[in-house]
Amino acid sequence: MAMPAVIGQKIHTPIAIGNGRPAMICPLQGENASQLVSRARKIEISPADVVEWRVDTLAERDPGVVRGAAQVVRREVQRPLIATFRSTGEGGQGDPADSQRVYETVAPIADALDVEYSHAARPELLELAYSHEAVPVLSYHNFERAESADALLDRLERMQTCLVRAGEQACQDMPADQAQALRDRGYGVVKVALTARNEMEALMIMAAGCQFERTKARLPLIVVAMGRHGIVSRAFPRNAGSSATFVSADGQASAPGQIDAHALADFYARIGKIALY
Repeated sequence: MAMPAVIGQKIHTPIAIGNGRPAMICPLQGENASQLVSRARKIEISPADVVEWRVDTLAERDPGVVRGAAQVVRREVQRPLIATFRSTGEGGQGDPADSQRVYETVAPIADALDVEYSHAARPELLELAYSHEAVPVLSYHNFERAESADALLDRLERMQTCLVRAGEQACQDMPADQAQALRDRGYGVVKVALTARNEMEALMIMAAGCQFERTKARLPLIVVAMGRHGIVSRAFPRNAGSSATFVSADGQASAPGQIDAHALADFYARIGKIALY
């Protein structure tokens, strides 16, 4: 059975990803502090459970600018906060050369750090997350296509093993009380997002995620079929083995196929009696 990841230790209301209803994660994007404030306040009145700050959407990424924006975001966001810096090669807007420096700047205020599995500095970024009491979300994205069910299952296994080993190593390097606190938070979350080119690919992605979650998962999963054909995976995350789904607020989606948070919450309220999600 997968152990939950507790996100939000730096605020008063942490939530456990992987324990009960799938969480709704909403991206926060903005080129400057003014945009971040405006959009954060709209998210705060949405039903989203967690906020993902896409730091790579900042127009300027000098250390002082990033540090100031981080203070603004932490002040405005009263929910668990994931910090993500996605480079252009990872489907984002950031310069890869800025990545590690930006993560070092935002780690103190973040409850979780999203780290791309292929990142050259992945070991250092996972260590950075653990050292700042942030839960790592280890991610893989393919914006062009899906992969076979066997390949997806193998990828999930390798990513999970990577996180478990990193978490266990971090515990060995810490005092006993800090190591126990890390274990209580969880070693992290595994996230895979693949582009579904048709409905059958979307269902295959969901089936593989569900199979892994039921048979091999030691950590919470987020498995997403991106694009219009994959909306079903966002609407029914539990059926894809997912502990969370990414939603949008005020039209600010960070990936293709994200559903509006209010619309999804209303949908869940309407179908709640049959518990499909």
